[in-house]
Amino acid sequence: MSSPTPETTQEKQTTQEKQQSPAETPLPEVVLSKQEEEVLRRADWLWSFGTLAILALVLSLIVYVKVVAIPALLAFALAYALNPLVAFMCKKGFSRLFSVILVFAGLLGLLLGFIFYLIPVLRAQFLKIPESFYRTKDLIVPWLGKLESSIPESLHGAVTSLREGVDSFFNELGPVLAQLVGSIASSTPGIINILIGIGLVPVLSISFLLSWNALVQKSLRWIPLWAKTQVTHRFGELNEVLSGFVRGQLWVGCILTVLYGTGFRLSGIDMAILIALVAGFGNILPYVGTASGIALAGIALLLSPDTGWWQVFGVTATFVVTQALEGFLITPKIVGDRVGLPAIVVIVSVFTFGELFGFMGILLSVPVTAVLKVVLRVMLLRYREMSWYAKG
Repeated sequence: MSSPTPETTQEKQTTQEKQQSPAETPLPEVVLSKQEEEVLRRADWLWSFGTLAILALVLSLIVYVKVVAIPALLAFALAYALNPLVAFMCKKGFSRLFSVILVFAGLLGLLLGFIFYLIPVLRAQFLKIPESFYRTKDLIVPWLGKLESSIPESLHGAVTSLREGVDSFFNELGPVLAQLVGSIASSTPGIINILIGIGLVPVLSISFLLSWNALVQKSLRWIPLWAKTQVTHRFGELNEVLSGFVRGQLWVGCILTVLYGTGFRLSGIDMAILIALVAGFGNILPYVGTASGIALAGIALLLSPDTGWWQVFGVTATFVVTQALEGFLITPKIVGDRVGLPAIVVIVSVFTFGELFGFMGILLSVPVTAVLKVVLRVMLLRYREMSWYAKG
């Protein structure tokens, strides 16, 4: 029996190396010394408490100096959301100044389109609310009268009281609602002036974007050299979570609003754009946006004098198709599981922060909760590594 030649042995080894996939190739284990592990632990604790301190400072500013803090925070959030687009344009060879100007020119065009198209449409739809209100009264009160004549006499008194109460409610609330809607509709120039008057936000956003890299470098100088690598890594994880929420939810809200608005307009219901905005951007709250949209669309169908079965089918199909796309395609592709907050946690955080910090608290609730989730995960990881935790 002949022994294998060196060439045959080499060919077999080459074939085995080709057949072995990269996933099957064992990765070398990185063994850290006790000193290096201690440095990582200390860096994680430093990052955790530092992040909590920053959150406490931001929330304190909202409470005590909201006049200055809220525009600054909105400007920083806008700069944070737009910075990837500016960075992308810089990679394509444009200067940072030109990229920022071009991005804000596009943003200004969208804002002007909103002001000159969407606000008048919403104003016209708001004006229909009193008419729908009185139409509801004309439907409910006669129906209660018919109900009274078809039930036992022992219940006549209760139904009569209910009918009189509903009639009184509509009579008293109707003029108040009409006055409120009229004031909202007549104050459209005031709303536009407010939108134009908050010029501090774009000015600060432009300043943040132009000096973004310098701000990041100056912030890193505050980190001790021994902890810089690990702290930078943790902030990278945090950035991934926040970007997954901020940019992802904005895109999801825009896409859902377009889908809802298109379906509602094709179905021919009143206040289609308003309902689409509520259902689309209300998606930040699990179930709340969809439930609000269904309720508003149902009311619009009920109050419309010429509602047909095709409109009911169109609205139903719009919700079914949009929710299917949102659940199976839009949110998984755009947001994914980077935030990873249960629905009940999101709802509780929104109501809690809204109660404590007002409207700004509602905007910050989910991002702050996502940050707290990352911080608590790191703190729990390091806590379980303590010797007295294992011995206890």
